[in-house]
Amino acid sequence: MIKNKLPHTTLYSNLIELKVLNGDKILEEHINQNPANAQYTSKLSANMLLEALDTYIARTETIFEFEIKSLFFHYGR
Repeated sequence: MIKNKLPHTTLYSNLIELKVLNGDKILEEHINQNPANAQYTSKLSANMLLEALDTYIARTETIFEFEIKSLFFHYGR
């Protein structure tokens, strides 16, 4: 579980900072080595990430539901 306390989980920069503080060396290098406008830490980037995750989860749920229905159809006879 997360040991650090976030003021609000929609604060994207706090989530990035938390990942770095918890030892994500790749993210830390990315943040430290790139100019501020090339770090992909803006609100727009956060929203794009959330939209992509939402789409991925929705597709995964659809695939899972299809597989379950197929199993019941195949083995439920």
